[in-house]
Amino acid sequence: VQERQGGCMYRNVMMYQIMVDILKGWLENGVISQKDYRAMHTTMAEKYGISLSGIFVDNSSVTS
Repeated sequence: VQERQGGCMYRNVMMYQIMVDILKGWLENGVISQKDYRAMHTTMAEKYGISLSGIFVDNSSVTS
């Protein structure tokens, strides 16, 4: 995991996981669509330097 925005890997993984949990809540409550979730999920992974094929990525709510 690449360091981004002056932070460390641990902080980036934590922030990514927090944001994904928020997105999942929005998805479950109908605030956002599955399409919106996928786009935002990808954006968060990129922002925090998380590889979409890495061990830290959460794909449980991402479907094709």
